[in-house]
Amino acid sequence: MVADYKATHPTRGDVMLTGDTAIVTWVSLVPGKGEPIASCDVFVYRDGHWRALYSQHSTAEI
Repeated sequence: MVADYKATHPTRGDVMLTGDTAIVTWVSLVPGKGEPIASCDVFVYRDGHWRALYSQHSTAEI
């Protein structure tokens, strides 16, 4: 199931860790399925858990 999902929902992503902060960025790459979507999510590690601080998604040109 995971391989099928990845084949139909390809993404190009990156994770950057700085101390207790993680920044996750990705761009969807589904040709013919509308405009690509870019995403940025920011997390902070507190009390043994990753907690979401910020999330933004928008259409993007590649």
